[in-house]
Amino acid sequence: MKKIFLIALILFSGQLFPQRLDSLLNALKNYGKEDEQKVKILNGISAEYLNIEPGMSKSFAVKAKELAQRLGDEKGLAESLMSVSQAATHIGEFNVAMQHLQQAEKLFEKLSDSEGLLRCTMRLANICSSMGDYPAALTYASAGLKMAEQNTDKKRVATSNTNIGNIYFQMGQKDKALNYTLKGLTGAEELKDLPLVASLNNNLGAIYFDMKDFKNSLSCYTKALNYAEKRNDKFKQSTILYGIGQVYFAMKKFAEASSSLKKSLTIDIEIGNKNHLAQTHFALGDCYKFTNDKKNAIKEYEASLALGKESGNTVVIGNSSIELGDLYRATGDIKKADEYAKAGKQFNDSLLADQKKIADMKKKFEDEKKQQELGRLKEEKAEIEKKSVKAKPTSPLGPFGLFAGGGFIAVLIGIVIRKKLRGK
Repeated sequence: MKKIFLIALILFSGQLFPQRLDSLLNALKNYGKEDEQKVKILNGISAEYLNIEPGMSKSFAVKAKELAQRLGDEKGLAESLMSVSQAATHIGEFNVAMQHLQQAEKLFEKLSDSEGLLRCTMRLANICSSMGDYPAALTYASAGLKMAEQNTDKKRVATSNTNIGNIYFQMGQKDKALNYTLKGLTGAEELKDLPLVASLNNNLGAIYFDMKDFKNSLSCYTKALNYAEKRNDKFKQSTILYGIGQVYFAMKKFAEASSSLKKSLTIDIEIGNKNHLAQTHFALGDCYKFTNDKKNAIKEYEASLALGKESGNTVVIGNSSIELGDLYRATGDIKKADEYAKAGKQFNDSLLADQKKIADMKKKFEDEKKQQELGRLKEEKAEIEKKSVKAKPTSPLGPFGLFAGGGFIAVLIGIVIRKKLRGK
């Protein structure tokens, strides 16, 4: 359970600001025109919903896409396609995500929007990462880094290094994860980008935690917390305090862990971050469980379970149910113990089924992508050969000219194929 929460924190890229979402919803309600500005508002709402209700995020992104299509707003359409892609990724609809991303990529190429193309490449890395295809994710993320360097986009260079670090973290290559995250931090500090500096120190805290370097983990988390407090960024404060609580828990300093987690809990309640609340209640339950305070442990696990059901977080539901089953069994309440144990097994079985579904979707996507790629290569080869046939009668070089032309075609086909393979 700890590992799942840790990865969720290190990958978390969005921020939840309820007041900003409310402001955008009010703006949409009071906006009477059907124009490009409305497309931007719809995409903004989609972005705010992304990490709390991805289904709602997709719904608003689709509305933005449809409006942009009616208006002929190519820039707005490209951004809307990106929004749909991102929401679909969060839901697990990877084929949908990839299709919309490819459409966005074509529009950005048409608009000569290098920044948009860069974001597409970085998003491709995110989709592959979500599908568990880390080698492909690393290829795209590295390409994104190269593009950012060519564009002299220092912020994208920093974030690309960060993304590569995150991918290596998931691949279990902690030293490389640390190296790239430190590069990202150096770039963020040069830019004086305090939000990114805070995020990267938080990521470093998570990486050092996984390396069991608790001293450096606490140091990085503390730096991140100081930055977040200076900016009054409640969301990051809550996330970082949770990480600090996890470090103290691993060090068996349960009083310090509980103190940090309670601070995180207070902030989560203040900003209405229900998904993170469920995780924090669960972590507090662990603290009470290991200090043999069964009463408070049950209280925290039940709070975690209730919030998990509210948000539909099957991981929280399954694990909270299992812990409650064990605790009620220890207190002698066999009836409740059996009820919770049964519920926990059902949700864990459901989670395994979901994981299999994602794996099947990944295979289907890869097969479809291979077929599409082969089809495109055949079409391009046929077109090149067609042009070659037309050119033969006018060749002034005789047999040698034909031979050279054939060599040129072979080279050209090779270039096309290599280009496509590099694109993969």
